[in-house]
Amino acid sequence: MSSISSVALSGMQSAASRMQASANNIANPNSGSDLADNIIEQAVAQSNVSMSLQMIRADHDMTQALLDILV
Repeated sequence: MSSISSVALSGMQSAASRMQASANNIANPNSGSDLADNIIEQAVAQSNVSMSLQMIRADHDMTQALLDILV
């Protein structure tokens, strides 16, 4: 796995953890956290997953282009 994909995977794992934490806060009204903040955190985490997927796709495309040149 390339370093670009490794960074993207790490970003996805981080976003998944934040999404899980905010989902738990939303599901538990006694958590004391602000609902609006948790909803925003969900949206930000979703955006981070999308960006990470774009990084993995770009890494794949660059690797494929390099292989095409070499072959």
